[in-house]
Amino acid sequence: MRFDLKTRPIITACVAASLIYVFSSCKKPTSPQIDANAPLEIVVPEHGAYTGAFMDFGDEEDDVTLEMIEDFEQMVGKHQAVIASSSYWGEQTFPTANLNVVWRHGSLPLLFWSPWDKPYTQNRGPDKFNLTDIIAGKWDAYIDKWADSARDFGHPMIVAFGVEMNGDWFPWSGAFYGGEDWDDAATIGKVLKIFGGRIGMWSIESVPAG
Repeated sequence: MRFDLKTRPIITACVAASLIYVFSSCKKPTSPQIDANAPLEIVVPEHGAYTGAFMDFGDEEDDVTLEMIEDFEQMVGKHQAVIASSSYWGEQTFPTANLNVVWRHGSLPLLFWSPWDKPYTQNRGPDKFNLTDIIAGKWDAYIDKWADSARDFGHPMIVAFGVEMNGDWFPWSGAFYGGEDWDDAATIGKVLKIFGGRIGMWSIESVPAG
C-alpha cells in the first residue's frame, strides 16, 4: 500500500530540514483510513511539501497523547501529516509507545533524537553524551539498542539527530567544538547510517549563533 501524505491537510512545514509554520483554510479535520500493519511506501508529493506539527508534549517533549493530537487538530481544523516529539539520550529508552500513538493516528512520526543528559537545560555546554565520546564509540551499545528498537517498530519514521547544531544553546552545538559543525556532521553520519529503510533529517536553526 502506498502511504501518500499529500492528501493530508497540514500546518507546520519541514523545509530544508527546518520547521516553518504556515496556515491554510480551516475545515473539520478527518483522519485517513489506513491499515496500520500493511507494508507502506512513502511517496513524494506531486505538489507542495509534507508538513506537520510539533506540539506541547511536556518538559521532555515526549508525553505524546492522542487527546493532545486531536485537540490540536480540532483547534487548527487540519489533520497533521507529520507529528514530532523527542527522545532524549538521558532517558536511555526508545519511545515505542509514543510512535505507535502517532502512527495509529495516521501520521508519520518525526523524532528529535537528542544527545542530552539530565537536567535538560540549555546553555550549559557538553555533558556525558558529548560528540567526542559518541564518535569514539563510547555510546555504541546504546545506539545499537535504539536502532534495534527502531527496526522492531516496523513502520516509516523520520529521525532528526542533534537539532539546531549551528546554534550555541544545546550541548551538541558546534559552538562548543571550536565553532565548527564538523563534529556534528561526523556524529550524524555515524549514528544515522544504521537506519536502513528509515528517513534521516538534517535540522538546522534558520538564525545561527553569532
